[in-house]
Amino acid sequence: FHILVVFSSLIGDPLVLYASFKKDSFKVNIFIVVIIQPLAASNMTYSIFVVLPEAIALFAGSWVLGDAICYSSVYTYHYIYLVSMLLIATLATSKFLLLKSSQHR
Repeated sequence: FHILVVFSSLIGDPLVLYASFKKDSFKVNIFIVVIIQPLAASNMTYSIFVVLPEAIALFAGSWVLGDAICYSSVYTYHYIYLVSMLLIATLATSKFLLLKSSQHR
């Protein structure tokens, strides 16, 4: 499962980032695109710095990457989790407000 998450993130997130930087690739409000970009970047960061080391430790049977990567993985997890939750909340709120404002036109 860990490897599937890493591969899907390493393939999907760069595609989302690439498409979001191309002009007129997403037919949505520009603010939503601005929120999707850091969300894809944080998802990719999470996969590389948290899920991948956990997958290596799972295959090895114990943590073999050293203390520095262990600590940085934990701190990255907490930071990325907070950033992702705030971005998802911002995305949901902005979609709601965009829908609400379009009803009054």
